[in-house]
Amino acid sequence: MKKKGSQQNQKGENNDCFYYIKRIFNFVFSPVTWFYRLQPIDKFTAVLCVVGIITAVILYETDQTSRLRDRAFLYFNSNVERIPYPPNSPKWWGTVVSGTNAGNMAARRVQLRFACPFIDKEKPDLTFKEVDCELVKHSTVVGPKQTFSFQGCEIQLANVEKAKSGDGRIFVFLEATYLDGFYLDTPRRTEMTLRFYFDQWGGQSLGFYGPHNCTDEDCPK
Repeated sequence: MKKKGSQQNQKGENNDCFYYIKRIFNFVFSPVTWFYRLQPIDKFTAVLCVVGIITAVILYETDQTSRLRDRAFLYFNSNVERIPYPPNSPKWWGTVVSGTNAGNMAARRVQLRFACPFIDKEKPDLTFKEVDCELVKHSTVVGPKQTFSFQGCEIQLANVEKAKSGDGRIFVFLEATYLDGFYLDTPRRTEMTLRFYFDQWGGQSLGFYGPHNCTDEDCPK
């Protein structure tokens, strides 16, 4: 009797399993069954709706790709030019900063900021939030593929000598905020941080430094 009861229970479990498989099968293929029961004109309308949805998705993805390709994109050139002045007995370095709009749309409401702090060797490095950047251009437009330049920091040669001897560090902070030509409520941002490096033979160079070499959402908050 026990053996017969166990066989009946197993048979009932198998029936339940087939029942759920049938339900899943009917659920998956119910749109196909529904489609074949339609009248020809209704089938034609349904096909048009599906094609329309697929076309809308393709157009949306194409539009997003086009925006990424054509949007305005400002970046700074890393070769900040240094001009000692006055020429006869210089006491300052004047810097010239340049950049480019690499996009196919004009960058609007462009604001450019810069700072060149000197930091003593005992003090920690500064972040963008701790630097008092000077605003040099406000509500400027930079056209597609257009370059731009502006006079940047004035650096005391006395601080340059300290940096050469290892008694301090000189940084260049650059920031550009703008609208990319598509999204009027989403400001774009480019940040660049450089540090002056000196060697024992009197050579000098600029190198990227820290996390603030970024664009848009990649920049630290």
